[in-house]
Amino acid sequence: MLQAKAPRATIQDVAALSGLSICTVSRALRNLPNVSVNAQAKVSDAAAKLGYKASPAASRLAAAAPVPSPSSPPPPPHGSSRRPSKRQRKCSPAAATTPS
Repeated sequence: MLQAKAPRATIQDVAALSGLSICTVSRALRNLPNVSVNAQAKVSDAAAKLGYKASPAASRLAAAAPVPSPSSPPPPPHGSSRRPSKRQRKCSPAAATTPS
């Protein structure tokens, strides 16, 4: 008789056990910057306890370019003459050097 496989540990499981967000866990597992040593240790411990192994299929999906939904408008063409928003104008380097 075949035994049922134990469910595979997910990144959500690692996040729950470590007490960290999924985003932080994802960054820690991929050794990206902006993860504290303490958070990295928590993620490593939780992943080891759960036997977590990254799913190659999930990794490929996460790395793939997002597909726009049919209802979303296409992005403006490069070099568009659309005026930047107030926030973009306020935060741009040119705005900081322009005298008032």
